[in-house]
Amino acid sequence: MRLAVPLRYHRKPPAAWQAALDAIAPPHRQKSRLLIRWHAGREFFDETVGSRVWQPIERWIIWELIPSAVMSPRFPAVVKMAGPRIHGGVALHELQGVRGLLDLDRSSCDREQWAIYLETGQYARMVWVIQGEHGGHQRHFSEWQRMGLSRRGLPEEPPYPGQLPYAPFDRRVLAQLEQLQQGRIWESVSNQAERAWHLIGAHEQQEALSARRALADWAEQQLGEVLDSSTRAERAELRELYPAGVGRPDEMVDADEALAAYLEGAE
Repeated sequence: MRLAVPLRYHRKPPAAWQAALDAIAPPHRQKSRLLIRWHAGREFFDETVGSRVWQPIERWIIWELIPSAVMSPRFPAVVKMAGPRIHGGVALHELQGVRGLLDLDRSSCDREQWAIYLETGQYARMVWVIQGEHGGHQRHFSEWQRMGLSRRGLPEEPPYPGQLPYAPFDRRVLAQLEQLQQGRIWESVSNQAERAWHLIGAHEQQEALSARRALADWAEQQLGEVLDSSTRAERAELRELYPAGVGRPDEMVDADEALAAYLEGAE
C-alpha cells in the first residue's frame, strides 16, 4: 500500500547546523556568510494547464548573504517598498538602479529572498542544494565551470533542487562547503589572470590554467549522480583511444587545452 507523505512547508534547522556554517564563513560586515533554510517548493505558471501550480521540492538550501558593505545604501528602502510581486519576484528594473557594487542585472527578489531580507536585512543568493549522496552541489556553475563542462561534452548546469534524493545536513555537506570556499579561490586566480594575461609570466599562466581545470573537475564531480552509464562509458573509451589528447573530438578536449585555446583566440 502506498502511503501519502504530507508536504512540510516549514522546518527549522537545528542551531548546531547554523553554528557549523558560521565556523566556515563567520559573520562579518564586509564578507559573505552562509545561511541554511528549508525549501518547501516553488510556485510557477504552467502553460500546459494555463494556471499557477505548486511544485514540491523539500530540500535544505544554503544561501549566501551579501554583506551590507557592498550593497547600495538605497537598496533596503527600494526592496522594502517594492515587496514581492504576486508572481513571486520584484521587477528587475526596480533593483538595477540601486545595485551599487553588486550587479543585480541577473538577479531578482523572490519570496524566499524577501523573507530572508526581512529576517537579516541582507540580500541572499541560493548557492548550495543539499541532496544526493555526496553532500549536495552548487545551485549554479560559474562561467569557467560551464565552459570546461561544455568542452568535455557534459551538461553545463547542475541538478535542479528536487532532482536528486533527499539528503540530511551532515559532514559531507560541510566538506563540500569547504570545497566551495576553495572554488572561490580558483575563480579569483582565474579571473585575475584573464585580466592581465599578457602581463603575467608562464608560471602564473599555468597556475591559472590549473585553477580553471580544477573548477571544471569539481563541477564534473557534482554531476556524477546525473550522468548516465552510457556517457561515462563513452568518455572512458575516448580517453583510452586518445590518451595524449591528439585527435580527440572537440567535446573531449581537456579543460586546460580548451582554456589555452580560448585565451589565444582572445588575443
